[in-house]
Amino acid sequence: MFADLCYFSVNSVQLTFFLLVLPCLLLGYLGQAAFLMENLTQTEQVFFSSIQMMYLKSVYTDLVLNSTAGIAELGVMMMTTVLVTIIMLLIWQTNIFLVLFFLIFFLGLELVFFSSVLGGVGDGSWVLLVFAAVLFLIMYIWNYGSKLKYESEVKQKLSMDLMLELGSNLGTIRAPGIGLVYNELVKGIPAIFGHFLTTLPAIHSMIIFVCIKYVPVPVVPQNERFLFRRVCSKSYHMFRCIARYGYKDVRKEHHQIFEQLLIESLEKFIRREAQERSLRVMRTATLIPKKRNLVQEFLLFQMAVFILPMFLS
Repeated sequence: MFADLCYFSVNSVQLTFFLLVLPCLLLGYLGQAAFLMENLTQTEQVFFSSIQMMYLKSVYTDLVLNSTAGIAELGVMMMTTVLVTIIMLLIWQTNIFLVLFFLIFFLGLELVFFSSVLGGVGDGSWVLLVFAAVLFLIMYIWNYGSKLKYESEVKQKLSMDLMLELGSNLGTIRAPGIGLVYNELVKGIPAIFGHFLTTLPAIHSMIIFVCIKYVPVPVVPQNERFLFRRVCSKSYHMFRCIARYGYKDVRKEHHQIFEQLLIESLEKFIRREAQERSLRVMRTATLIPKKRNLVQEFLLFQMAVFILPMFLS
């Protein structure tokens, strides 16, 4: 019920409901129907009575689960209402009065039901709510720490002036090979690279700063996954690579396959860059003679304007 269905295809959802959910529901309700046929007077707590559990324990468990499930379901419904309201305002650009009517009507109705299920918190469902709050706190701390880590990397990144001062050799020995430096930055040079320059006796002749990002699209095509651009001038042999994944993409490739695909995309980028450079050179070569002809024609015209009257006079 609470699965994020956007991660699954339509066929997988249909097959799961038909082959798993429907048989489970049929078995559960058929068993309860058979129990009611034999016990016509026992109409309360049919599920727990049909599986021969203790009545008091089943009643308490059922109340706790119902209260907790009600809070969870209504919380999801209220959050959905708020998100739909934001979409109506920013994306659909619906009339403000319709948006207010939608928000007041549905959110008010959900708040009424939410207040009714809050009465069962004291019966024992508070334990599950505390557990959910602890998980939320852990996720919040992890997200806050990740944000601080990214902000610190942005503040401590190396300046381009320093790279220009070091020169194309980066102040060290450039050994043959390709070095991949993974980081979270989409722009700039991470501070860890400066640590490599000061501690390692040599650095690879080609450096690629790799950043893996997830974008708000379902799937990123393989031919559009890697985005490259140069860092510093061509003589530095340094590149920035952004590997993009959609929210439905699953990174199943081995790290060696990932690196192979990255190198192949880099080769295509360098080849395309060389082709564009050659085209610019060809265009420049074809435009220069035209500019010279125009200059010559202009000079000839000026000479004709000044010299011709002298002969005519």
